[in-house]
Amino acid sequence: GRHARQGIDFNNKHFHRARRPHPHKSVDAGAVEVLIIEVNSLPGMTPATCIFHQTALAGYTPYQFIDRILDFGQQRAAKAMPASK
Repeated sequence: GRHARQGIDFNNKHFHRARRPHPHKSVDAGAVEVLIIEVNSLPGMTPATCIFHQTALAGYTPYQFIDRILDFGQQRAAKAMPASK
């Protein structure tokens, strides 16, 4: 799928940076503020993940399955937005 391939290619290139959250820390006048700027939003998305085995039984490849999720999210967001006048 178009969405999934782009995301997987990007994630493979940057896997070493995506393994754990990357906090941003700023220190100002003795106060410390920590903001988490990245989390693993797709844990366990490996070929051995059971969700891929389950979707294969329904006839989907991993890319097709992820594309369906992304397409559904886009359709849902479009429905939630009020029609422009």
